[in-house]
Amino acid sequence: MASSADASAGSPPDDATVTDVDADRRILRRDQWIRRGVLTAFAVFVLLGLLNVFGDREATNHATADGMQLAVVHPAVTRPGLAVPFRIEVESEDGFDEQIVIRVDRAFLATIDENGIDPDPDGSTATPDYVEFEFTPPDDNRFEFSIDARVGPGERGRVDGWVEVVGTELPRVTFTTLIIP
Repeated sequence: MASSADASAGSPPDDATVTDVDADRRILRRDQWIRRGVLTAFAVFVLLGLLNVFGDREATNHATADGMQLAVVHPAVTRPGLAVPFRIEVESEDGFDEQIVIRVDRAFLATIDENGIDPDPDGSTATPDYVEFEFTPPDDNRFEFSIDARVGPGERGRVDGWVEVVGTELPRVTFTTLIIP
C-alpha cells in the first residue's frame, strides 16, 4: 500500500483545480523562456568576445599645415598591462633641414610603461607638462618615431594626450585613450 507522501509526489493535491494546474504550466513556460533568454544573452556575449568586439582599438589623429603633416597613432581603447601602439609620423613636402623636435604630453606618457624608443633620440628634455625628443633629420621627407609600450597595470579611465612638432606651423594633435578594466 502506498503512503500518502508517495501518492502526492506525482499527482496534484486533491483540492487542486484546473486553474491551479494551468497556472503552474504558465510559470514553468515562463521560467523556461527566462532560462533560454539568459543562455542566449550569455552565448551572444561569448561570441562577441571571440570576435574581439571588446578588444583593443587604435586610432590615428592628423594635423596638416604649410606642406607638413603630423599623424599620431595611439591606443583608443585598451586595458591595463597590454601592449599599445604609439607612433608619430611627420611628413614634409620639402624634407627636413633642421633637428626634429617632438613634444609629447607627459600625463599620457605617465600611463604607459616604455620598453623602447625607435629611433633613439639625440636628446630629450622633460618638464612637468611634456617630454621633448630631439632627432636628426632623415634623408627623405618622412620621419617616424615610435614608442614600444604597454599600459601600466594600475591605470584606468580616460586619458587625454597631445603631440606637437616644435618650430613648425603644425597644430597640436590631441587624442583620447580609454583604459577599461
